Amino acid sequence: MNLNQKKTFLISSFLLLFGVIAFLLFPFAISSVVFILYFCFTLLITLIFLIAFNKINLSDDSANTYANSNQILFSARSVFPFQLFPDRYFIQEKTLSIVRKNFFSQGWVETITIKDIGGVRLYTGPLFSSITIIRKLLPQTTVEMRNIWKKDAFKLKELLDGLIIT
Repeated sequence: MNLNQKKTFLISSFLLLFGVIAFLLFPFAISSVVFILYFCFTLLITLIFLIAFNKINLSDDSANTYANSNQILFSARSVFPFQLFPDRYFIQEKTLSIVRKNFFSQGWVETITIKDIGGVRLYTGPLFSSITIIRKLLPQTTVEMRNIWKKDAFKLKELLDGLIIT
C-alpha cells in the first residue's frame, strides 16, 4: 500500500467516524436515511480515490520490472478499412495476445502461451496477409489473424516460429 492509499484510508476513516459521532450525539436532528446516504457517499469517494491511486501506482518502477518479465517483442494491427474495429496482436516472450474489438470500447483479449502453439500458417495476398495459429491442445483449434499488412505478417510468423523453437 503506497502513501496516497494510506492517506485515503485515514481521511475516509475520519469522515466515517465523524458521521457516526454526529449521528450518536444528535439522533433526532439527523435521520437514519441521511446517515446511510452519508455513509454510502463516503465509501464511494474512498473507492474512487483508491482506484485513481492504483492507476497512478502502475507507473512505479516495481510495476515496470514486473511488466518487463514478459515484455512485448512486436505488435501489429489489422488494417482499418477492411476491419471497422481493428484487432491488435502482441507477441511477448511467453505469450501471444490478441485483442479483438467489437465496438469502440468493447472487445476481448485472447492469450495463447507460446508452448501451446503447434504451428503457424501464413496466407499472403497482393497487399494483405492472414495468419492461422494451430494449437497443440486437443481438440486442435485454430485462431485466425486477418487483414494484416504483409511485412507485419512475415515478422509475426518469423517471431512466432523462433519462439516456438526455443
